[in-house]
Amino acid sequence: MKEKYRPGIYVGVETGMLKTVELGRRTATNHFGPNELQADQCVQEIAFARERKVLVAMKNGEAKLFDTEKSEFDYPKKLLDDEQEWAGLGLLEDAIIGATGNAVVKVWEKKEFEESSEEKIAPKAEQTIKSAGKVRAGKVRRKTMVIGGESTQLQMVDLENLDKGVVWSAKNVRPDKLQLHIPINFPAIALPEKTETIACTSYGSLTNQAHELRIYDPRQVQRRPIKRIEWGTYPITSLLSMDEEGQKYVVGTARGKIALFDIRFDKKFLSFKGAAGSIRSMAQHPDKENIFCAVGLDRFLHIYDAKIKKKIHKVYLKSPLNRVLIEKGAKIEKDTEEEKEEEEEREAEKVALAGRENCYKYLGVSKSETTKKIKSAYRKLAAKMHPDKNQDDPSANEKFQDLAWCHDVLSDEKKRKKYDRGGEKAINEDNGAEDFDGGMFGGMFGGMFGGMFGGQQREEHRKGDLVVVPLIVTLEELYNGAIIDMTRTKRSYREAPGQRDCNCRVEMRQKRMGMGQFQIFQEQVCDKCPNMKLISDDEDLEIEIERGMDHGHSIEYFGEGEPKLDGEPGDLQVILRLVNHPLFERKGHDLYTNLTISLEDALTGFETTIKHLDGHIVPVKRSDITWAGFKMRIKNEGMPVLEDNTKFGSLIVTIDVAFPKKQLSEEQKKVISEILSQSDVQPDFYNGIKYPKKRL
Repeated sequence: MKEKYRPGIYVGVETGMLKTVELGRRTATNHFGPNELQADQCVQEIAFARERKVLVAMKNGEAKLFDTEKSEFDYPKKLLDDEQEWAGLGLLEDAIIGATGNAVVKVWEKKEFEESSEEKIAPKAEQTIKSAGKVRAGKVRRKTMVIGGESTQLQMVDLENLDKGVVWSAKNVRPDKLQLHIPINFPAIALPEKTETIACTSYGSLTNQAHELRIYDPRQVQRRPIKRIEWGTYPITSLLSMDEEGQKYVVGTARGKIALFDIRFDKKFLSFKGAAGSIRSMAQHPDKENIFCAVGLDRFLHIYDAKIKKKIHKVYLKSPLNRVLIEKGAKIEKDTEEEKEEEEEREAEKVALAGRENCYKYLGVSKSETTKKIKSAYRKLAAKMHPDKNQDDPSANEKFQDLAWCHDVLSDEKKRKKYDRGGEKAINEDNGAEDFDGGMFGGMFGGMFGGMFGGQQREEHRKGDLVVVPLIVTLEELYNGAIIDMTRTKRSYREAPGQRDCNCRVEMRQKRMGMGQFQIFQEQVCDKCPNMKLISDDEDLEIEIERGMDHGHSIEYFGEGEPKLDGEPGDLQVILRLVNHPLFERKGHDLYTNLTISLEDALTGFETTIKHLDGHIVPVKRSDITWAGFKMRIKNEGMPVLEDNTKFGSLIVTIDVAFPKKQLSEEQKKVISEILSQSDVQPDFYNGIKYPKKRL
């Protein structure tokens, strides 16, 4: 019996599901617990309990085991008290360790949790930690646990002597250059295995709103960080140790940026193409130290290879993602659908393609793949391999013809069965012998009299018409990226009863007239092909909107346009049409919006916020006098650049001033005149359209 394949990547979802992902097929399977999904079953933490078992901790304080081999859950058991939520989860050989948002560390017996039939399991030990805010992170290493959070100092407890309380606590960093207090906040923690150091993320200097990676060593007398590396102006929400010695770390921010740091060099080591939303969790491959993955609000599973400095997979999972794990032995395959713009990836792919001898490998699909997935793979490869885009490759036409041939065979159920039995030979035998080329004399005289008679002539290559389809998109979809499913009516030819002449061409013939005499003449020769009828079918098309695309952007799908009898189908162009947004207007990479303030705010200053397209909050403030029409430029808050999503345009805020409608008394007018002291400014008419002058 064939062994059942176990996906190697597990993702905890905000909606309460656990997803198992197979990268080879780019498919995900949803798993539910014994009860139907509820709002309080949001997955907050996941961890490997033992081989082929994943422990899932939910927002309602329950936890349950998932059997990866059977793909089923055990019944959930209550571990936390009401109103408590998970902030950290870890496992020892015989114990389950949990940290709650209200700063309580709890220890349960693993055996009791797995074997007991009780709905609620009491902890064998627990300890409340001093905290002024909410705990955001908790990590276990050997016999200790480290926690930290909002207004919660970084603290460590001994799990074997939990009743003793905190055995080590960090000391807050010194004030910055302006003597401003730096808030305590630790959103992420990492504990390298072969060292005693503690890595965490926190606020940096308030003067430049920086955030930083910190390294602490509990063995040292000083409790302040031994290393601080500032990076970016957005909170670092996720942290991953990439080696057991604690020298390399991957960080992910609330803006979706991802970077690799080597603390020996005190600077950013590598920067990766990030995500469209906040990074919530990252995991390293147990067998391949250079492979790691990240999940977050953008609903994608991102797989990176630090060795080649590239993102190698990007899988859409439809829901906001909270936690991710990679199982030991998980297979990581190169994804032919990613990083289309990289020439190195394209060249590597060409080497791997096997042509008509192995159409499945050529299209990058498995033998059990559905027709829909085969068509999707063909469309994406056709866009890269079309001869118009590879004019420097002399074999581009041949490769593209092989690709179209494989698509034609594998997308037809009858042809696919024949191909699976006998390969290319079976298809060719079914279609009959190759076109007759005139034999010995045809070759001889075709070459000799080619200039006179044109040699063997075929009809000129024909192609179907281009189909242009508009697609309505929102500004949010262009900012965050999206996958849009579109159903369209596609026309195609299907076989019908009877035969017809096809593949007609002019060939050279010779006729013996007598001893040593021959007559050369031209003759039209046609093959016999099945009759064809034109039909219309509904086809599902998956449109990938990349971050930074703009109104009018064209997404091309080669061979998906109007069919042509005995010719090549035309192409399909999807043209993006941006609908108006109630708040923002896009111009290039910049976003424009208007803000109305009171006259009082215009004179004394103001401070407010605006919610951006991905939900993050942008502060807008000014302390100087602000006049109507004043434009504020906020850098890096515009649209992402399509070619490099780590770069952004600006947000331009145009100020409108709302004047009071209440009439002023003479005394009030006098007071205002004295305050403003503008007696030197007199009414002055001028042609502001033709000769604009600077605002006074």
